[in-house]
Amino acid sequence: MPTLPDWSPLIVVAAVAVATAAGLRLSPRDAAVRETVFPTLVDTVVVGLLAARLGYVVQWWPSYAADPWSIVRIGDGGFLWWMGVPASLAFLVWRMRRVPAARRALAGAVLAGALTWAAGTLLSIHFDSAPPQIPQLALQTLEGEAVSWGAEQGRPRVLNLWATWCPPCRRELPAFVDAQRARPDIEFVLLNQGESAAEVADYLTRAALPGQGVLLDGAASASQALAVRAYPATYFYDAEGRLLDRHYGELTAGGLAGKLQSLFGDAP
Repeated sequence: MPTLPDWSPLIVVAAVAVATAAGLRLSPRDAAVRETVFPTLVDTVVVGLLAARLGYVVQWWPSYAADPWSIVRIGDGGFLWWMGVPASLAFLVWRMRRVPAARRALAGAVLAGALTWAAGTLLSIHFDSAPPQIPQLALQTLEGEAVSWGAEQGRPRVLNLWATWCPPCRRELPAFVDAQRARPDIEFVLLNQGESAAEVADYLTRAALPGQGVLLDGAASASQALAVRAYPATYFYDAEGRLLDRHYGELTAGGLAGKLQSLFGDAP
């Protein structure tokens, strides 16, 4: 089962493509002006992404400092858009002032790209196959004890689907272990999919990770209930079992910390 990214990168690519087409359509016949449209749009997006990522990394610096390579793992969704959008707009205005003849084309391109991004985001939300309520699951502990999970209410919950053969799962598992210690107000369930207790216990021992929060789903029933096609996949529920957010792909320590704060507030 391959790793599945979120739809956001594809939406960004589509938005840039539509923006470029619109910009070229609105460009004057001056070849020099037309040649500035695509590079300017790409540079604008890059500046915005870099500013948004840098702001997020600074905000959660202790988490990223512990694992510097996690800074470049942008699949964790760690961006501060309130920093990225102003930065990209400021860059665009600066570039438009340098090429006045391209202003109309660039303004139209940005509008078309923004509308495409908004439409893509709304469609991804509409067609999200994750059920709105937490699923009822029959699971097992590492010791073989049967556990019925999903119906009871109380604390907010984070459900992470993982497997020992999945490299991104293995990389992000320590972040969830640390989050359990830092956020006792949240129930973390690290739900292994399709593997035996012996396989999971052996991996945890070799990785020097505790078994706290680890449960087994030998039939991968959670993957079926949530329509998961790839690992890792993480779901965030409120205390009443309502789905608040989900993330497909690897979460870094900083990315996870940011999601927990935005969804559940600060640790008590």
